[in-house]
Amino acid sequence: MKVCPKCNSSYSDETLNFCLTDGVPLVVEELLDEYLSKQSKSSWHTAETLVDPRFSRSAESKRTAAPGPSARTNMMSELTADSLQLKKSNNIVFVLLGILVLAVAVGGFWWYSKAGASRSAVSDNTPAVPKHAIVPLTPEQEAQLKKELTDFIQNWARTNEDKDADAHIAHYANTLEIYYGESGKDKNHVLADRLRAWQKYDTVQMTIDNLKIKPESTESATLVFDKSWTMKNSKRTSNGSVQQEMHVSRTNGKWLIDTEKDLNIYFMNNRDNQLLESDNQPAPESKPAPPVPSSSANTANVDNSNKKK
Repeated sequence: MKVCPKCNSSYSDETLNFCLTDGVPLVVEELLDEYLSKQSKSSWHTAETLVDPRFSRSAESKRTAAPGPSARTNMMSELTADSLQLKKSNNIVFVLLGILVLAVAVGGFWWYSKAGASRSAVSDNTPAVPKHAIVPLTPEQEAQLKKELTDFIQNWARTNEDKDADAHIAHYANTLEIYYGESGKDKNHVLADRLRAWQKYDTVQMTIDNLKIKPESTESATLVFDKSWTMKNSKRTSNGSVQQEMHVSRTNGKWLIDTEKDLNIYFMNNRDNQLLESDNQPAPESKPAPPVPSSSANTANVDNSNKKK
């Protein structure tokens, strides 16, 4: 057993020569008293300990060529202590990062709340016109709106007749609130519906009558009109007439359809062209019954006169 004459640490590893705590040369325990009696009060071993990095525990462990069981135990203790210290440091880092993230989140929420309040204040001062809200118009505004929407719906019908997909679908909003009983339909759904009809029929004719425009504001209006159509190919003809309703809104300066539906169906026909031709043929003339011959009539009169006699 070896003992440090300065801190009295004892070591069972006979291969150690210096104290792992303060670097003082170790003394065999049996000789410790004799060793201390020979040292003066001003001896170096009583002075303040200055630990050289070379005499640290890890350096001493590295210099030990063949550590014994005791040294390996010390090394494991050191590793465990270092690991605990590292884990503790990591935990501190994680805690600090958590605090930082929480502070950022709280600050962001506070900023967003303030910004939302500011936006609400601005919107309260300058209210936007909600969709479908009724805002009175001046006669000039109403006249201008009706002219724009009359041209709009006529152009909508014309692009349908021309089968101009790009120009026709440009009349629609990206998403329609209502499209013939369905809600939330993309305008590509509308285009697919048109393409099916255009591919099936060679010609499309469409007329708009009895147009009624109900302005809601300078940015929205409802249109009600009668729509009649005739679509033909070499074998079939489809025609019909309905009362239709559309709702339009102005977006980025352009009128766009966001609702399209039928209010009333007047009639619809889908028939083969041969049947139509047969319906158009004039009915055969009815021929009068042939007159009764005069000789037969005279014979009948003679027979009657004989019976009377």
